[in-house]
Amino acid sequence: MISKTDLDYIIHSLVATAREIKEGNGDHYTQRFPVAENPDTWSFAGSYLNRGDRLVLLHHEKQKPVACLLCRITSSAMSEIYKEAVGSIDLCWVEPEYRNTGIAGELVKNAEAWFMKKSIKIIELSYMAKNQGAAQVWEKLHYRPFRVYAYKELK
Repeated sequence: MISKTDLDYIIHSLVATAREIKEGNGDHYTQRFPVAENPDTWSFAGSYLNRGDRLVLLHHEKQKPVACLLCRITSSAMSEIYKEAVGSIDLCWVEPEYRNTGIAGELVKNAEAWFMKKSIKIIELSYMAKNQGAAQVWEKLHYRPFRVYAYKELK
């Protein structure tokens, strides 16, 4: 069961992730990310609660949440080729002072075990192309890039 403190931390994680992505990135698309909690962040976080196809994992230090992983079962980003359901890691946030401690790996390992129990064979995730830190973490955890998304704003 997710406590109010944990739900607040999930919201914090969503906003902190958006802020970190926006830092140093003049990209018009990412500038639209929320910098404060709002009804959309609450709705997104709430969609992960009490559902059999979603998983929320939190890591606590001294009874305080310091990391969050949000996962779900969904269709593949390559659904035209891969017809089976896949696991999706939608958010992985670790507070900066706790990074490079193995917390993300621990959360991902637990998520992988949950997906395996659900008979999921493939896990997909995405991260921002300019986020080299994320690329390194996911590569270390044996996740490989397979598709690049691009966009163009039409004026």
